[in-house]
Amino acid sequence: MWNLKNLFKIQRTGPLVEDIVNIVIDALNSSKKYFQIKSERKKADIVKSQLLKLKAPHIVYVVNSLKEVRDEVRSKENYILTVLYNAVITKELDTTLVVARIQNNP
Repeated sequence: MWNLKNLFKIQRTGPLVEDIVNIVIDALNSSKKYFQIKSERKKADIVKSQLLKLKAPHIVYVVNSLKEVRDEVRSKENYILTVLYNAVITKELDTTLVVARIQNNP
């Protein structure tokens, strides 16, 4: 059984972070064969592998991303799972774009 609470060495800043960590733990411990990520069914092993790549900065990135959501979300748990799944890739891409913008606009 996975226990990610030991892997995330971040200060718990409130219920949102606790919810995020619990969603990750639930997904990693799930016996589902597939997860719904955005509008695609993804194999559970692939989703779990991606979730295991998460580090504290990714969680901070997800929290900040969730604070910017203005649209109504139907399934909050699925939405957060999708954001977490994509966080490893999108955080790096966002960082690269910000650095490029700073370099181009001194």
